[in-house]
Amino acid sequence: MSTAETVADFETLDRVLTASSPAEALDELLKILADRGEFRALLDARLLKARHDLGLPLVQSGSMADIPEPTRTLYEERYVEAIRDIGRRLLDAGEIGAAWDYYRALVAKEPVAEAIEADETADPDEQLVQVSHVAVDQRV
Repeated sequence: MSTAETVADFETLDRVLTASSPAEALDELLKILADRGEFRALLDARLLKARHDLGLPLVQSGSMADIPEPTRTLYEERYVEAIRDIGRRLLDAGEIGAAWDYYRALVAKEPVAEAIEADETADPDEQLVQVSHVAVDQRV
């Protein structure tokens, strides 16, 4: 991503925020990060949006246990949904090792195991270390 593209993205976010609302600016941020394939940042932005949507402080101070019910359950559901989405995007991008980090947090081996079985990369050596680590060391 070039500096000019980054500046253009910030200008777009600024225009959306000025013309509409923080919620729409967050939606635009999600779109930009998804288009760029910046999945870790996309997870953070999804969680930021969830906090905004639920009326929580945008910066978490304290633990999740400090969030009152039913808001805590709603936030936890959005958190799990975001992790699952990022894991799926990484699998779709062929990033099996990176995807495993997300699915491991969900205690969900099946999607990663299926991706390993279906992996037909053009250069088998390209993902060998990554896949063998997940498949053997992590018992997926």
